[in-house]
Amino acid sequence: MLSENKVPWPQQPDHATQLISLENEIHMLRTRMEQMFIEKQSFTVEDVLEISMLLDIKINEYMKCKNLKRSYCN
Repeated sequence: MLSENKVPWPQQPDHATQLISLENEIHMLRTRMEQMFIEKQSFTVEDVLEISMLLDIKINEYMKCKNLKRSYCN
């Protein structure tokens, strides 16, 4: 499909690409959380908790995307 000025509309990433992207985000967040834990020596420090919560969100997103219909992927 082309826009009014004959430029193709950006394509939505396919399901496999979305899963890979989420996997990369999860890996990055986990690494950051581990590094923060080593620095702070605690999982209850606010910075570590924030990363942990974001990691939980991304893992849930990944599981929905992997297990449910493609339309559930963002």
